[in-house]
Amino acid sequence: MTYFCGATAIVTLIIALLHRMSHPPLRLLSNFDDFFSWFITLFAVVTGMMAFDYNSARTDTVLAIHLIAVEVLLIWLPFGKLSHAFLIFISRGIT
Repeated sequence: MTYFCGATAIVTLIIALLHRMSHPPLRLLSNFDDFFSWFITLFAVVTGMMAFDYNSARTDTVLAIHLIAVEVLLIWLPFGKLSHAFLIFISRGIT
């Protein structure tokens, strides 16, 4: 089930990137924040799928890379546009 969820996330991220790059208005509005958020999310998902394989000898290294990727994503979250997904409820309650 984990591989299915990870593969679904990867396909969805690729579709979102292709959609962003193929529509001129979205491409003009895109900046470093959009692409960095996309990349770090994809990187965290891919390394998470790689770290899930318990039989591999390199699981410890991949798990460490995955944890660092997730930590970078959590550090980036309040500064990037990804924060809108979580802060929408707070901003709707205030306004």
